[in-house]
Amino acid sequence: MTTITLTDKEANFLEQYLDLAFWVADIEPQELDEDSHREATIDCLAFLSRTDWCLNDNNRKQAAHDFYLSRNGHGSGFFSWPKVYTIGWDADQLQEIAESFGPTDYYTIDGDLLACEQ
Repeated sequence: MTTITLTDKEANFLEQYLDLAFWVADIEPQELDEDSHREATIDCLAFLSRTDWCLNDNNRKQAAHDFYLSRNGHGSGFFSWPKVYTIGWDADQLQEIAESFGPTDYYTIDGDLLACEQ
């Protein structure tokens, strides 16, 4: 079995993505169950693989938040910040990519672990 070690940039993106997911779900950040953490990691890496060339250190944190909001149709996302995403690709295209991942939702199970449903 091959284990992927995240770069600092990837780990920070994943952390920002999950922080917002917990905030939206109005739950305290907790340890995710293994499957949910794997799925979140895969989604974040897949999104970054398609978009990271047009992100930078100044907008990557916002992009992690916007990825979560956009894929779940929360009425906010990349289109809310068109001036932030002006490096070679417009906010509409980032929005479309995020929406292509479909919605996901986080919830508590057994009182302490978090799980996601896609």
